[in-house]
Amino acid sequence: MNVKISDKSFNIQVTDSFGGRFKGLMGMKELPKGSGLLLEHCGAIHCGFMRFTIDAIYLDKDNKVVGKETVKPWGIGKIFKGAVKTLEVNEGEASNIKIGDEMIVDVE
Repeated sequence: MNVKISDKSFNIQVTDSFGGRFKGLMGMKELPKGSGLLLEHCGAIHCGFMRFTIDAIYLDKDNKVVGKETVKPWGIGKIFKGAVKTLEVNEGEASNIKIGDEMIVDVE
């Protein structure tokens, strides 16, 4: 699935199961540039057992950005009011994304 937020486009995988959200990107050596993982029903994250730093983009029910942060391996993300899903991308790839930007799904 392809999504766009601000001027950034990502090819993402989506997970909405407990196991998929818990595992997330654990065990991966890297995330390919321009890709990401969307965690449905997930307003907070952890980076336990991760090998690389990520940018976490927190979205509300309308796919609007309510928060973003950079989380290092073994770090724990903040809790952002209204966040119901989280998009994990490579560190630095969320640099131009701002609070209030909307994630548009299935952009080609």
